[in-house]
Amino acid sequence: MSQLLVSSGDVVFMPGEVPVPPQMFIVCSGELTYHYMSGAIAYVEVGHWISEATLWVNWVHQGMLKASSDCRLCRVDAAKFLDFTVRYDSDFEIRRYARALVGAMNSGEMELSDMPYHEDCEEIFEVIHHYERQKDPWGVGEATEVQQTAEESSGSRWKRLSSGSGGQEGDGKPAFQRKQSVLMVTPTAEKKKFWFW
Repeated sequence: MSQLLVSSGDVVFMPGEVPVPPQMFIVCSGELTYHYMSGAIAYVEVGHWISEATLWVNWVHQGMLKASSDCRLCRVDAAKFLDFTVRYDSDFEIRRYARALVGAMNSGEMELSDMPYHEDCEEIFEVIHHYERQKDPWGVGEATEVQQTAEESSGSRWKRLSSGSGGQEGDGKPAFQRKQSVLMVTPTAEKKKFWFW
């Protein structure tokens, strides 16, 4: 990890830019704004991470990140991160998580964005579980860490999804719907496919 200091008004990246080197940012101090290509704006604060997808795929930035104040960002180099994860064991199956997340992104069930997905963690685990079930529809494989975490975080909703009953019991709604909000809207750009390493 290394630091990047940016001044108020500085642009960190632009839409369509290929990050060289690929890196994820973590906001350590200050505030930034993320401008979607659709025109929507999201506020990025301390503790948020930006461009997680650079860790898993060849990524093209989907919006503009601009500093609203002087900021200190931690940069996570994707190549060094992958090297680190290969060298050291972890209880969390990071490769499986990456494959499932990329599969969910490619399926169109998740919005493509540089913004952090932490606000929608439950939705991400549901989408990943749905993707995993498509690959293993009979459930003969062992439960993954992602599935176990999803089960712990979504309780009875997880059970409905596992049983294939969709949204609320008997409501006839699909299990997965894109979330809309004032600050974060779904860009209208076509679905994009990613190359997985």
